Amino acid sequence: MAGENLHRLQRWTAGMDTDDVLEARGAWHRGAASLTDVRRTLKKAARDVGDGFGEESGVADSAARAFRLVARRLKDKEAKMIRAADVLLSVHTAMIDAQNAQNATPERPSDTPPKLEQFPGLPVEATFEYAVATAQYNVGVIAYNNADQDAAVKLARLNDAYSEAILVMKTIHGDPKLPVVVGSDIEPNVDPLDPVKPVVWPHLPHLPRRPRPPPRRRLRPRRLRPCGHR
Repeated sequence: MAGENLHRLQRWTAGMDTDDVLEARGAWHRGAASLTDVRRTLKKAARDVGDGFGEESGVADSAARAFRLVARRLKDKEAKMIRAADVLLSVHTAMIDAQNAQNATPERPSDTPPKLEQFPGLPVEATFEYAVATAQYNVGVIAYNNADQDAAVKLARLNDAYSEAILVMKTIHGDPKLPVVVGSDIEPNVDPLDPVKPVVWPHLPHLPRRPRPPPRRRLRPRRLRPCGHR
């Protein structure tokens, strides 16, 4: 009976926070919109700078060239931020699909099908109850196997979305590195869907990390004093 993909899906979706990804996507989108506003302002300033210094002024020409140069550079960064927002939306969609598949996982049927000797009674009645139990068991096995196949599809889509997001973020942040998490069931540099194929599996650098709780302060034991003592 199947079930390996469902178990992997359960591990992948455990602790998954889709709100963080959606919030990060919104931040990238807002950042790109801000760069768009700045770039348009610079282009307008390049056109209008001659009004202040005069059309023949060398200062105006130099300022206009500088404004246009900065605007072109901002356009490249704007495109990267838009791309980052797009891939994060794809990651969010894949995460939601994976969570929905995990929540809809049917109960795993028994490893052994019903047996006729488990249904005592008259032959006709026993045969009927056995037939009903066998049919229900087969329906459960089929549903569980179909869910396992669907889990494999969701895992592949999630893996593709993660990989695409990592490549996009590498163009912005460089090559991210993350120390191996102790106790993780995913080996470092190994693709869970294809253990033979090595792959970089870092945490997406754009996702906000949950803050660690502050260390507990060790309180010094207070010396007890008798009542009335000052």
